[in-house]
Amino acid sequence: MTVQFVSQDLEWSESMKAAVYRKIVEPMHKFLHSDNFEVSIHLGLERKRVQSRKPRFEMWIVLQTFDGRANEVVRDEDDRFLPLVNLVSKQMRTRLHRGHARRRFLQNPFRRPDVTRTA
Repeated sequence: MTVQFVSQDLEWSESMKAAVYRKIVEPMHKFLHSDNFEVSIHLGLERKRVQSRKPRFEMWIVLQTFDGRANEVVRDEDDRFLPLVNLVSKQMRTRLHRGHARRRFLQNPFRRPDVTRTA
């Protein structure tokens, strides 16, 4: 497992990294059965709201697994950091749960389990 923290126009503090790790990276182990994945978390400030000059946080999470699944990308924005982390975490869990459920649904329930026979 590799986790990269990328930022634009600001620095990652240790508490920010800990919140992201606790809310986003650790729950991924529930859906991904191996540590063979890379997560890059991009954090930036959006300054499109010129009137108030109050920047908004925007976050992208790119999950790359090496087991043949497609890459997952989640992006969202919010005024505050912790609600943004919760929102992005929920979206990523939903995507991973959908893929996990779809893969479980597509498996043949009548398939005989792989059992090694000894004679």
